[in-house]
Amino acid sequence: MELAALKESLRKLAPNAVPVWAEERENRLPTGNRTLDGLLAGGLPEGAITELSGEASSGKTALALSMARARTENDQLVAFVDTSGQLYPPAAAALGIDLRRLLVVSMPRPGTLASRLDPGVALARATDILIRAKHFPLIIIDLPNARLLPAKRVARLRQNAHATGATLLTLCNQPGTT
Repeated sequence: MELAALKESLRKLAPNAVPVWAEERENRLPTGNRTLDGLLAGGLPEGAITELSGEASSGKTALALSMARARTENDQLVAFVDTSGQLYPPAAAALGIDLRRLLVVSMPRPGTLASRLDPGVALARATDILIRAKHFPLIIIDLPNARLLPAKRVARLRQNAHATGATLLTLCNQPGTT
C-alpha cells in the first residue's frame, strides 16, 4: 500500500484524528520494520505523540518493543510507562532489548496510598518529567482500558515533546485516547 492510500484509509477510519505527516516534520524515528517505515516516510515523527490503538493481542506492544529494541541496540535510552503492570522485563530482554537502557515507570495501583492522586494527572506528570529530562528519544505509554489523559495535560505533553524532539508512543485500546 502506498503512502497516499494509507493516509486516506486512516482518514476514513479515524476522521477526528490529527495526523502529523512527514511534510509537517522532517525528523523520523524508525520503527525497526522496513515495510512500516516505508509507509510512514521513515518512521514515527519525532517531537510528537503517536497513538497506536487496537484490540488486545493486535500487536501494539510487540511493535513498541521492537522499536525499543532498535533504540537500545543503538545505545539510546527508552522509557516505558507501564500503567497496568503488564510489562515483564525478562520477556523484553528475550526480545533483544538491553534492559540497562530501558527505564520502566510503574504507575500506582488503585487502592494504594500513592494512588490518591488522579491517575491521569499522575501519568501526565510522570511522562512530562521523562520528556523534559531529554534523555529518552522514545517514550512508550501503555494506556489500556481507555484511560484518558486530561486534555490540558496532553497539550502540554505535545508541546514539550515538540520542544525536546521526544517521540511519545501511546498504546491504547480505543482511538482518540490521547
